[in-house]
Amino acid sequence: MQANFSNFGNLMKLLAFLGAETGLLISVLIVMFCWKKKVGQRLALIVVAVNMWLPMIKSIVLRPRPYMEFPDRLKPLVLDQEGAAMDVAAQGYSFPSMHSASIPALYFPLANEAKKKWLWIIAVVLTLSVGISRIVVGMHYPTDVLAGVIYYYG
Repeated sequence: MQANFSNFGNLMKLLAFLGAETGLLISVLIVMFCWKKKVGQRLALIVVAVNMWLPMIKSIVLRPRPYMEFPDRLKPLVLDQEGAAMDVAAQGYSFPSMHSASIPALYFPLANEAKKKWLWIIAVVLTLSVGISRIVVGMHYPTDVLAGVIYYYG
């Protein structure tokens, strides 16, 4: 039973990593240096735009993360810094989810450029998986995730 929870926790951390700045940067660099430089540059511009505008929206809405509002019911499952869990300055606000906006912002244009059905499947599965994982780990409400995905398409 312990091994299953450990694997679940590792999966959640992997999904969080893929949607965070470092995971996005690695993905863009792989595209840029291993496939097409121009496509990688366009993807980098898209990801930078998403990661530039969403913090501004977060600073306007000021919605606390679910685990901050309900500490007796929710525990953040992916935080490495336990002491900073309740520090909004360290963790940021909840609405909208940057992870949920960044994954489709990177992988959908990549799938469109590559014109590969399997890459479209990966893009959709990653978008859904990351969105669901952000809710499961207590970092976002469903509306935060939905707003993140809609932001990209808006």
